Amino acid sequence: MPYIVCDGAEEELDDFVDAPEIEVLRRVRCKLINDIVPSNLIPYLRCLVPKDESQIRAEENTGGEHKAAIAFLERIVKKENWYDDLLSALRNDQVKQGHLAEMLDTELMKYKQELERKEQERLLRRQQHQQERIDEGERSEERRVGKECRSRWSPYH
Repeated sequence: MPYIVCDGAEEELDDFVDAPEIEVLRRVRCKLINDIVPSNLIPYLRCLVPKDESQIRAEENTGGEHKAAIAFLERIVKKENWYDDLLSALRNDQVKQGHLAEMLDTELMKYKQELERKEQERLLRRQQHQQERIDEGERSEERRVGKECRSRWSPYH
């Protein structure tokens, strides 16, 4: 299982669905853990149920904002429409963390461009491989015909 180092402590990452939003969250996880205050976000998140809220607040009371932020991120990604909900909460005038929403959006755009570039490279390699197989097939035919012709003119024939 992959790990991430955040503030000198190694933390285990859960294996979530490999959606682009999850990958982006993994990439900026440390920044989010250090910058968000879950108790400020909770009132503006529609995707969390009261049980989630109480457990995140309990984590904040016992372990502080850092532990609460970790619990918050682990819970929120398991909810439907979590990404848009999170961005909306971060952009809320009362929360005043729109810069984090912009960072997430920018990272998501970069990641999607990276995926697109990799897909184009994969398709190009596939086309090149198919062309090599076609060329190899043609060369094999030429080689076979050439061998037949040479064998006809062989002095041992």
